[in-house]
Amino acid sequence: MVALIWSKIDLDAEIFDLIHTNHQLKIYLLWVKESISEKIEIKDTSLQYEYKTHISSPSGIHSITADLLKNSCQIYRGANSQIPIYYYKNENIALVSNSLNVFSKLPVNLTINYKWIACGLSGIAPEAHETYYESVKKLRPGSGLQLSNWEFCISDLKKDTDYQFDNLEHALSQTVLKYIGINNGCELSGGLDSSAIAGWLSHHVSGKQIVLNAFNQGLKPGIQKQFFPYVDERNFAKLVELFHKNLKINIVDSFENNLIDDIKLAGSILASPALNSLSYFNIQLFRDARRLNVSTLFSGFGGDEAISARTYQYPQFLISQHQWKELLQLSKKNPIYISKSIIKYFVKKPKSIPAWKFEKWDNTLITNELKNKTKFEPYFFNNSSKLAENFEQFLLNKINHPAVKLRVEENSSVARHFGIDYAYPLLDEQLIYYYLNIPDYKKFNINPDRHLFRQAISKVVPPEIKNRTDKTSATIPNVYYRLLNEKENIIEIIHQAKQTEMAQIINLEKMLLLLKRAELKNKGIHNGRLDLKNLFFALGLILFEKN
Repeated sequence: MVALIWSKIDLDAEIFDLIHTNHQLKIYLLWVKESISEKIEIKDTSLQYEYKTHISSPSGIHSITADLLKNSCQIYRGANSQIPIYYYKNENIALVSNSLNVFSKLPVNLTINYKWIACGLSGIAPEAHETYYESVKKLRPGSGLQLSNWEFCISDLKKDTDYQFDNLEHALSQTVLKYIGINNGCELSGGLDSSAIAGWLSHHVSGKQIVLNAFNQGLKPGIQKQFFPYVDERNFAKLVELFHKNLKINIVDSFENNLIDDIKLAGSILASPALNSLSYFNIQLFRDARRLNVSTLFSGFGGDEAISARTYQYPQFLISQHQWKELLQLSKKNPIYISKSIIKYFVKKPKSIPAWKFEKWDNTLITNELKNKTKFEPYFFNNSSKLAENFEQFLLNKINHPAVKLRVEENSSVARHFGIDYAYPLLDEQLIYYYLNIPDYKKFNINPDRHLFRQAISKVVPPEIKNRTDKTSATIPNVYYRLLNEKENIIEIIHQAKQTEMAQIINLEKMLLLLKRAELKNKGIHNGRLDLKNLFFALGLILFEKN
């Protein structure tokens, strides 16, 4: 038999009793509904002993069919879906759910996936189907899961590339329009992508929504100079606000929040440590958005990966494919740049393993015990990116990178805990395929870069935003402030972990070293960007296991 169960934030005690006592039921489809805008359409055709369900929200589309007679089920995860679908099966029970918390609460045998942990401690994304638990897998977006004859089978869905757009400007406008809900808000860092989404959203809700709340996570006045090389993005966000009469900026002030508490909260929501630390630093954003009654939150994330991606690599692909005629045409625009590209390609050919990979390996927080247990070193180096065959494949590799999916899934899951659906228009499949079908030579322009995107948004952003090339701010610039503000507490947590199993998994001494390096950067000794995702993952893992 198949049990199709809908629940609110937490599973009811009755459901646990059902699973513990009813041995006739073998397949459980447990859907945790957290979003206000989520719509569930259940078609109960009980005469045929079949359930058909369609679930839709700005965070994605899913469909579920359960056949009671055949003891089978089919689940489809939409290509744009940010909501994960997890699945597990042993000899007695099969579970499918959109929440990893379900598996941690039910009577199933879960073992930790140490390879997944090794990925987090080394700063690389694990494979798309892997989770914190070895026996619980994740369904990739744009694929289907079928349970038949007590076996799970995965199938790729047919891609829907049907789009009716006149040009990129029209495509962007219509894509944003598609995601608009009842109570809308948007992130606004002041960069090209977030400003464009805020602009189109403001344009579409004008007259329908009195105030469009935008959220900016800028630095406080007076401490800006401590966090070089970041510029003050609030001034750029203010330009967008002045450009649209119905747009109001809300500064997200999380400086006094307890970072440790936020890390614990994210871990409890995700039922695992977060691989993307933005899950921690966005929590105050979600609280503020919920307080202002926002139920659909728009983000400009994904632009760099596709629609507004830099195209300076394009000449390299023409050279690699020996497309000399096209390269000659391109050189007429800027012969010096093309000449440099040719010299760079032949003189400095990329190595099979780039130098940054070795530097990253040196900074990993994996202990020797974990390296040997997971045989992780060969996996780490074999995971190096390879040069794509063409420019279209290069963009697809960026869009489909597991790290992109992880950021979307984890942030969306935490946001849904607060009743908020994320909308990522720049990761919309139809928009992406439209952009990919634009000839490559039209995408490429040496100066200015991202020229197609800039032209497409010229009506909805001020000229200072459209033409800017100077953004050097982090997505959430208060990360370093909050990290160093709780440095002493974090050091104490690391020292306490030395007495636990974590000492066999995490290189705790190197954690202390990374924390010290972050402090040095804060004082302006280290130039450039210091990547701390290894440190945040390790801290999240310690706190998750402790709780």
